[in-house]
Amino acid sequence: KGVQNASFEHRKKMFLGKEDKSSAGGIDVHAREVCAVINARDDAFTTSSCSGRAFLWRGEGVKSTSQFSRYRVTHELIPEAEPYFDLASLAGEVVDGAWEDRRRTREKAPAPPPPPPPTVGRLSLTLGRLARRLCCGGSGADAVAPRGLGSSPPPRSAADGGAVWLRFEPFILHLCCRDFAAAAAVVAAARQVFKNVGVQSWAESKVMIAVWGDEGLEMPLTDPSGRSLFQGQAAWLQEQVNSRHRRNWAKIDRFTAALRLLPAPD
Repeated sequence: KGVQNASFEHRKKMFLGKEDKSSAGGIDVHAREVCAVINARDDAFTTSSCSGRAFLWRGEGVKSTSQFSRYRVTHELIPEAEPYFDLASLAGEVVDGAWEDRRRTREKAPAPPPPPPPTVGRLSLTLGRLARRLCCGGSGADAVAPRGLGSSPPPRSAADGGAVWLRFEPFILHLCCRDFAAAAAVVAAARQVFKNVGVQSWAESKVMIAVWGDEGLEMPLTDPSGRSLFQGQAAWLQEQVNSRHRRNWAKIDRFTAALRLLPAPD
C-alpha cells in the first residue's frame, strides 16, 4: 500500500504542477472551490473541469469536427439580453470568443483587409447597382435590408450550417482517485446532487471518475435559412440561460458541502 500511495502522490504532484493549457488558462471561478476541496485531499485530484457555459453555435453540433463553430461563450450570467441574442451581428464575432472576457465585453474579429480596387467592368456594374438603388428606392435583388438589434442573421442554406443554435453545457468534472475506496466516497457525495456520476476507467493507484451536471439545454434560434424563431424574445432566452446557471451553481455548492463532510482518507 505504501508503494501505491507513493505512486499516486507522484502522479498528483506531476499533474497539478503542469501548465494549464485550457482556453480559460485556469479553473473557472464557479468551480474553484470544489476543485480546491478535492485537491486538498490525499486520495484524489481533479484532472479537468468546467463550471458550466452557454454559447451560440453553427455547424454539425459536434465540437471535435471542423464543421462546428461556437460564439459568445460565457460562464457567467448574461447581463443584457439584446446584445447577446442579436444574431445580425454574429458574422462579426470571433469563433470561440469569450462573451465576458473578465470585462463582460465581446471579442471582436479583426477588421477584414480592404477589397481590391474594382476592374472597369466591376466598377460599371457597381455604379449601375448604386444607381438602381438611388432611383428605385433600393427595391429588387440589390436592396439592402436594415439590420438592427435582434434581427436575423443573413440567410444561409442548410448545407452551409445556417441554423444558429443555443447550447447550455452544465458543470462537468473529471478526477483521479487513489483507489476504489476513495472513488466510492466521491461518487457517494456526488450522487447526493447529480444523477450522472460514474467510474470511467481504473488501473493501479488510478481510478478515474466523471461527474456531469443535468441542467443542459439545446435549442435552435433560427431555421436552416437563418430566419429567427424567437424574434422579440431575447429576455425570455436570457432567462433560460441565467436560470440554468443559477441552478447549476447551487448544485456545485451542494456537492462541495457534501465533499467537506467526507472523512479524511486513511
